[in-house]
Amino acid sequence: MKIIKKLILLASGEGSNVENIIKHFELNSNIEVVLVAGNNKKAYVFERVKKYDIDTFVFDKDFFDKKFIDISTGEDKGEYVEKWNENYRWVQRFIIPDGSVLTQNTSTDTYLVKALAGQEWLGKKDSAVGSMNALLSLKSKSDLLNNTDINFEISNRESSDYECSLTKEVDDGNGGTRTETDYDVCYALDRDSDEYAAAWTLVRSYTSCQGRIDYQISQVTAQINEQKQAAVDGGYDYNGPQSWQDMVAGSDYGDFADYINRDQARCKPIGSLPTELINSGEPAVINGDVVYDPTP
Repeated sequence: MKIIKKLILLASGEGSNVENIIKHFELNSNIEVVLVAGNNKKAYVFERVKKYDIDTFVFDKDFFDKKFIDISTGEDKGEYVEKWNENYRWVQRFIIPDGSVLTQNTSTDTYLVKALAGQEWLGKKDSAVGSMNALLSLKSKSDLLNNTDINFEISNRESSDYECSLTKEVDDGNGGTRTETDYDVCYALDRDSDEYAAAWTLVRSYTSCQGRIDYQISQVTAQINEQKQAAVDGGYDYNGPQSWQDMVAGSDYGDFADYINRDQARCKPIGSLPTELINSGEPAVINGDVVYDPTP
């Protein structure tokens, strides 16, 4: 069985080194860059890698304000675990500002939040363990995210594809030249300049990871159908894939299906996150009672 090494790149600046690494391994079927992460959400590296369809992640203080709970035992595993277990769930702590008034979703009861000695954390109580377990068991085990890949998309995240119109001529290896996008010049443009606005064009947008997957499948399917029709019109045998599902590693047609199946396994959106609920729409437990359940 072929094993693909997956790379996570850390960056905090312009991202030129990150892009060079991505380009270096772009045609290597044994190594795949799967994530670019950093602690500066304004770093240009995140803009630079958009065209490669590689996931990005920003970790800041809020990223570490979480803890792991073993739902099979109720045990608090702390902020870090050395090895992932399918019974672990990553529970985010959250802050409710002093003076806030919370209204229970099943009644008109209200709760006035008062900070004590400056502490406004709404922490887990022992009595809340059972409630959390009940909350997570509202859906069957097959519906829950598992540990095959903890890099999931569970909210509808918008994304877009941009193209740069600046090109250059390069050696095609056959004694001629071919035209390709000059990304070095494209990325060197001042993002606030008229030249940048003229060079970069929004070509399509997606409302979720599923939208991007569906578009990629439709494009490859259209190409296969065109090649089939060309063979019929030209009177020759078509020897390409019958569908995109045939394009797997080890075949003569590339490994497009492997990438799509990987992305499909990670794409688990549960809908748009609420914007006016406590805990940013995440499951909320107060005094052992579930006050908000975002599951559909």
